[in-house]
Amino acid sequence: MYPPEECRGLIVFDCDDTLWDPLNRVCFKGIPELLQKLVQEKLCLVVWTGRSRSSCFKLFKEFGILSYFWEIYCGDDLIVKPYPGEIVELANTFEKKIMIGDLEVDHQAAQTIQAHFLWAGWSQGDPEVGEK
Repeated sequence: MYPPEECRGLIVFDCDDTLWDPLNRVCFKGIPELLQKLVQEKLCLVVWTGRSRSSCFKLFKEFGILSYFWEIYCGDDLIVKPYPGEIVELANTFEKKIMIGDLEVDHQAAQTIQAHFLWAGWSQGDPEVGEK
């Protein structure tokens, strides 16, 4: 994994209904391969979720995707979306930023770190799909 200063851009992911299906407790099809490709393209991958750190890490390990992420910001880290906390420092080091999520709070979070937002519409979140 590349350190942020060597990365070409930042991609911030939400977890539930974005990387995995929380109801069926499975990673969405193609997500591990996508993450691997993004890291190979020298993109810095970060997670910003309201989920607790212990449950988040348990699922990341279970799905085999933990190693793709530079940093994971969780709800019990006192960083509640859409308020950026520590993530703003990392986000400010990148000119190119995208956040991917499934809820309006994710869209608001993207605005707070001045990132483009992509709706993850493949689950039960917001039915709108595409860039906003």
